[in-house]
Amino acid sequence: MIAGAGSGKTKLLVSRYAYLVQDYGIDSSNILCVTFTNKAAGEMKKRIRALIGEADEVSLICTYHVFCNRLLRENPEKLFLNKKFQIIDSHQQKATYSLDFHDLISFATYLLETDSEVRRKWQSRLNYIMVDEFQDSSSVEMRLIEILSGQYHNLMIVGDPDQNIYEWRGSDVKLLVDFDKEHMDTKTIILNQNYRSTPQILRCANTLIDKNKLRLKKDLYTKNVDGAPVIHYHSRNDFEEMDQVIANIKRLCAEEGLKYSDFAIIYRSGFLSRIAEKKLVEKNIPYVIFGGVRFYQRMEIQDILAYLKLIAFDDDVSFRRIVNTPRRRFGRKKMNLLEELKEKEPGQTLFSLLSGHQDENEFVKSDAAHFIRMVENMRTSYRTKRISDIVNEVAKDSGYERYIRELGDEERLDNLAEFKRIANEFEREFGENISLEEFLQQIALQSGEDGSDSKEAVKLMTIHSSKGLEFRQYLFWDLRKESFVCWRK
Repeated sequence: MIAGAGSGKTKLLVSRYAYLVQDYGIDSSNILCVTFTNKAAGEMKKRIRALIGEADEVSLICTYHVFCNRLLRENPEKLFLNKKFQIIDSHQQKATYSLDFHDLISFATYLLETDSEVRRKWQSRLNYIMVDEFQDSSSVEMRLIEILSGQYHNLMIVGDPDQNIYEWRGSDVKLLVDFDKEHMDTKTIILNQNYRSTPQILRCANTLIDKNKLRLKKDLYTKNVDGAPVIHYHSRNDFEEMDQVIANIKRLCAEEGLKYSDFAIIYRSGFLSRIAEKKLVEKNIPYVIFGGVRFYQRMEIQDILAYLKLIAFDDDVSFRRIVNTPRRRFGRKKMNLLEELKEKEPGQTLFSLLSGHQDENEFVKSDAAHFIRMVENMRTSYRTKRISDIVNEVAKDSGYERYIRELGDEERLDNLAEFKRIANEFEREFGENISLEEFLQQIALQSGEDGSDSKEAVKLMTIHSSKGLEFRQYLFWDLRKESFVCWRK
């Protein structure tokens, strides 16, 4: 099923599932329905139960990871796993008997490939398999589904090559585009009537996506009535662009009676929220970040601010946050010892105590000496430097930027780069002589005014977070080839 945006694919999946159970007499425990997120699985279970009742088993409406976890826990001994193995994310340190999310799929696939008993059990159990959002599946997930459907071949995949947004984490849209070539008995059905959007939006989307080369040709159409035109604004810079976005929000609220909660501002990457947040605060418009964290509350921004505050103000809160970030072999035991010293000398800061006791045995065993030198060197020189230079030097000399790079998290690295850009902006706005203390005060004022807990607030989100959500007004921010489309290839 090639299901265009807004063409009713969820209703199709739900209806087919109910048909198999109620009309075909298939036991629901013999139907695997794979979705891409737990949220989508929960919504699908809710809609299916409304059709078939509460009595039937629906635990196999799940994500790849949930299914693989179940498969492995039924026979953990086959891979010498402990029955109580933990599931961890990729940023956690590995523990005994633990698997991360990638391991779950890889281990389950390996078990099915190498153990005929387990393979036959699952192949005979699963009479029908349905996979949603197949354009976001990887080759490992494809192999898993091929093995599971190996006995009955009752496999239905639903997807749209035009909606592939997870290539950066391993999905391969060619698996969907070439599926009928690799599986000879495939029947392809295209759902191309859109029930959600206006003709104007579809014309814009069709014209744009038609330029893609790796896709299955289809033109979405709708019988919906005409709506407002799609408007494109070209601005000289990000700030002018966000001013125009805010002007549109205020105009539509005044002229058409819309509420702030009717608006969604969409952008490609999390670091781009910062300018939107700044402008919304300036214009006193409440906002919330959907599926994310406000810019100044993000880990890497809090960390770099802690370094700057420690240099400027020598405060203990900042010291506690970054003395062991990146790791300097300065764990809880050494921190407790330092706190005990502070109880004896309450007038001293934690940093000054560490500096004064760094030659003691407990602290010599750590990498605190380099940390102390870096902070003290910056304290003697920062008053003669520009803010942008201070930020760059601290990020480099502390080892923090290298630490973020080694994490392999591009979004955190982008956020750090955006913070450097903030320093340059402050120099242009307040002059190159702005002090570090003044810079930190201005940041505190901006971050202290961030956002709103009100339900009547503009929603800010990345394009990935917005998938499956609906709003009355969409404002796509920073829609450029170099930023909105991932151009790293």
